[in-house]
Amino acid sequence: MPSVSIKHNGEIVSDSALEMAQIDAIFKVVDRISGISGTLKDYKVTAVSQGKDALAKVDVKVEFEGKSAVMGHGLDIDTMTASAKALCRRTK
Repeated sequence: MPSVSIKHNGEIVSDSALEMAQIDAIFKVVDRISGISGTLKDYKVTAVSQGKDALAKVDVKVEFEGKSAVMGHGLDIDTMTASAKALCRRTK
């Protein structure tokens, strides 16, 4: 069960979700914590380096209430963490 902690409005907020898909669970938790929900339009993971310590680069494209889509980018050795970073950066 993915658990996410985010510094939001100067306060650390934690939440978790029980979903079959980890990425979906992370996105739902970030939406709940931030209070900003959107529709995921694109999700892409690429390896930035090689080997077992390869960095995962995650790009997300999210649309909010019919407005122009917003891009978010995350980079981490862990794909789930990179996904959460990408989603958090789209909310700024």
